[in-house]
Amino acid sequence: MKSILARGGIEFLAVFLGLGLTLWVENIQSTSKRVDDNNRILQNLYENLELDSTDAEWNMDAYKVSYDGAEKVLQWCFSQQPSNDSMNIYISRLAITIILLNNSEEYNSLKSSGNLNLIKDSELIRRLHSYYSMIDFVKQVDEMKMKKVNEQFLPFMRNYCNLYGWNPDINVYKNFFPSFNLISNPPREKLSYFASQYMGHNIHAYNTYKDIVKRVSELRKLIRKEIST
Repeated sequence: MKSILARGGIEFLAVFLGLGLTLWVENIQSTSKRVDDNNRILQNLYENLELDSTDAEWNMDAYKVSYDGAEKVLQWCFSQQPSNDSMNIYISRLAITIILLNNSEEYNSLKSSGNLNLIKDSELIRRLHSYYSMIDFVKQVDEMKMKKVNEQFLPFMRNYCNLYGWNPDINVYKNFFPSFNLISNPPREKLSYFASQYMGHNIHAYNTYKDIVKRVSELRKLIRKEIST
């Protein structure tokens, strides 16, 4: 009887250990797969961030061009609007509007996967959250400028030009934006108001995009380090 019980105990222990070993191996394999999936997402995120940086630099320069144009318009208004053939392009640059076309799909996948805890570098997690919060903010800044231009500035300019469209001979910014064809000078009091308002908005947006470019560079370094370890 003792021998039967001993044999049964050994068999039970063998089954128990075998089951435990199987679960342990499966857990290791599952964790390894989750890490591999995370690294794949991080690699895609790394590439998307490069595109974000390219777009952010383009937008940053566009805001700088619009700021410089607003400054020229303001000086022109304060000088009583003397004859100046270049004012058409500077006024057109006031109406530059842009929007950041970033891809947040990989970041959202990373969050929804529940695998953020697999990222070893807590600083990377913190910076990712901070970066995508900044992305949401800068889009609001872009939309604010677009709303102001479409609802206020373009209706104002309607009385002082006979055309607002793309002209290959007038490079507003990288041959991308339409330009006005002036038929008379807009009232300098109202025009200077728009110019001063957009100067403030443009410099704020410029600095925000500059910060985004810096954040992207730092994030990509952290992602490279995370994937390589």
